[in-house]
Amino acid sequence: MLTYEMLDKDQLALVDRIYEVDETIVYATMGSGKTVCYLTAINELLNEKIINRVLVVAPLNPCKHVWVTEHTKWEHLLHLNVGLAVGNPEHRKRVIESNADIVVINIENLVWFLSIYGKKHTFDAICIDELSKFGDSSNKSAKKMRAAVKTFKHRVGLTGTPVHEGFIKLYSQVMMIDGGARLGTNKEKFLMRYFYPTDYNNYNWALKPTADEQLLNKLGTLIYPMKDYTSVLSALIENRVNVTLSDSATADYSYLVKNSVLGISGGNGVVIADNAAVLSGKLEQLANGFLYDDEGVAHNLHHHKSEAFKHFIKNNWDGDSVLIFYQYQNDKDTIAKILTCLNIDYSTMDSKNGMQNFLNRTVPVLLLHPKSAGHGLNLHTGGAHQILCYSPIWSHDQHKQLIGRLWRRGQTNPVSVTSFVSVNTIDETKLNRVLEKADYDKAFKEHLKSFN
Repeated sequence: MLTYEMLDKDQLALVDRIYEVDETIVYATMGSGKTVCYLTAINELLNEKIINRVLVVAPLNPCKHVWVTEHTKWEHLLHLNVGLAVGNPEHRKRVIESNADIVVINIENLVWFLSIYGKKHTFDAICIDELSKFGDSSNKSAKKMRAAVKTFKHRVGLTGTPVHEGFIKLYSQVMMIDGGARLGTNKEKFLMRYFYPTDYNNYNWALKPTADEQLLNKLGTLIYPMKDYTSVLSALIENRVNVTLSDSATADYSYLVKNSVLGISGGNGVVIADNAAVLSGKLEQLANGFLYDDEGVAHNLHHHKSEAFKHFIKNNWDGDSVLIFYQYQNDKDTIAKILTCLNIDYSTMDSKNGMQNFLNRTVPVLLLHPKSAGHGLNLHTGGAHQILCYSPIWSHDQHKQLIGRLWRRGQTNPVSVTSFVSVNTIDETKLNRVLEKADYDKAFKEHLKSFN
């Protein structure tokens, strides 16, 4: 059993901040202990009757595996009554209308909650975990929440990546906590003040000189940056396994880049990418060795990446627990076949008890998608310190989040992250873009130009 005395001085400083200030965006590295710090502060506020009930909004997996279990690990929080409002509407309503001190609900059900209860809910405090997920101001949940912000007198947002895709995303996140007090309630005015358009249609914007400093100064009283503790963690080692495509596979890839179409056997015999977003996805698929047709059927065109992955597992994996991230269902199926062929047991994140079996070390491998397990989960407790990425991902946020599943407080081993990269394909562009935090559109266009 963990005790209050085990919290370090930086965690205690965060507890004080949450206790003393009604509006806070906590910027802290993954695994820094944000959850226990929040619960500790809330416990004091509840005990002193400063607040009466708390609503926690979080991604689904952290709801189920973090927020409803964290208090059971700490002696000073054991008495908290935490309810989980996920599942069917009847169950959610029972939990919300119960006497639970803290109710945890997933992001997808926030619109439902606000539509049902509106301003008549019984919560006076709200915590939005992974606030960066509300960076899109057009998101339905973000819109609903902005209208209800002032119904909660104590508001906290938790994030490890507030500006992972640019400073524009800050606007909606800040609105979720302060209701527009600092950056206003008109996004167009916000854009014109701090940014300038980089195209005729005003689709893309860039920061004005010194605007980042102006923005951060404006938000200085709202954002609480927790001290970065990663310098005291074990080493983080990022590797790549280069996969060389054959001449025929390279020719197919080049043809698809230049013509946005490629012939395949089966189906209607052709795959067409009718816009840049579709083309990006098709190039990712082809780099991995397959293409989906317009009916969602996967057609395997080469086995270079799967063979490289199989070779790596046979010759480099030491049998310790490992996370394997995949991007497409066909990749998942391919990986599963390889593991089965090598007589390696595995679980999947979407299977019943899959994560628990992995943490209990019943199986050594957990297959998961970045979106399903990117935020909030503590997966190092099962002894894992290795991550394999079957292919790189575009999102800098997701890249940091998947690393944070293992590289966090409590990890005693160096953490290795190995990405499988098809050479001279979009794989290299994705990996470079994540490492350099480059603009998505610019990186993709540069990749296309390299084939002209």
